[in-house]
Amino acid sequence: MAPDTEGSDFEDDDDDTKPDLRTLLSENFIKSAFEKTPHKFVPDGIIHELITEESISEALEIHARTRGDAELVEFIRMHAKKVFAIFIYTRPTKLLAALNWWRKKDMNDRDLPITIQPEWKKQAWFAEFCEHQWKFLAPVFSTARYNHNLEEDHILPFVSKESDSGRGSFGVVSQYTLHDKHLDPVSIQPVDQTSISGDY
Repeated sequence: MAPDTEGSDFEDDDDDTKPDLRTLLSENFIKSAFEKTPHKFVPDGIIHELITEESISEALEIHARTRGDAELVEFIRMHAKKVFAIFIYTRPTKLLAALNWWRKKDMNDRDLPITIQPEWKKQAWFAEFCEHQWKFLAPVFSTARYNHNLEEDHILPFVSKESDSGRGSFGVVSQYTLHDKHLDPVSIQPVDQTSISGDY
């Protein structure tokens, strides 16, 4: 029997595959050590490891591989792994419909984070997606760039606070250790020597 192309109900489905993938994502969350963003984030690279063609197909319950289904899997695999991971985490009622909406809008991971668009609010998944997308968008800092433009809702990928080093012109200067997956290039310094200092 062909799968429902409009979506699948996560709450009523007895298939353990989708909850397992969500659990794997949840198990990889790390709590940010930055006091002003006390939220969890998924380290860079985890989504690429977990979201494979096989896991996508299983999560979408694609057993009869129609042309449309195969194209959706390829779209996710090549362009929308983060979008897919966010949907797996937030469990929209109609997963396929939500993902097909993104594909028809010609939107993918490059369009993250999405911001409030009045005409999109009618999408049932919209509010929860906007809220939880930040867990999957922790910034990667580059040693080659001085300025990093961050949104207020970005979760900083700090794994520990080393100390308050003193006071600067604008307040207390604190030192944090950055997650090793969030420094590019990572080969410049090992994680136990990698830290970012600044006025917070």
